Amino acid sequence: MSDQRQQANDMNRQVIEDLRANSGLVPHAVGGFFNDKPVLILHHTGAKTGQERLNPLVYATDGDSYLVAGSRAGDPAIRTGSSTWAPTRT
Repeated sequence: MSDQRQQANDMNRQVIEDLRANSGLVPHAVGGFFNDKPVLILHHTGAKTGQERLNPLVYATDGDSYLVAGSRAGDPAIRTGSSTWAPTRT
C-alpha cells in the first residue's frame, strides 16, 4: 500500500472515530476538509475481498435527494484515467 493511501486510511479512521465520539461532528483539529460540512459514513463491501469497508464522505441535499461524492483521497490514478473506478448513479 502506498504512503498516500495509508495516510488516507489513517485519516478516515480518525474522522470516523471522531464522528462517533462527538455526535456526528468532526473537531477542527482532525477534520480538515470535513469541518463544517455534513458527513456520512458509507458502509460497503469490497467486491473482490468481501471485506466490510467504512468511508467518511461529504454529502449535500438537493430537494429530497442526497448527493454523495468520493475521490479516493485524490488518488493520482483517477486523474490519469488508469483507475478502475467508474461513476455510479442509483
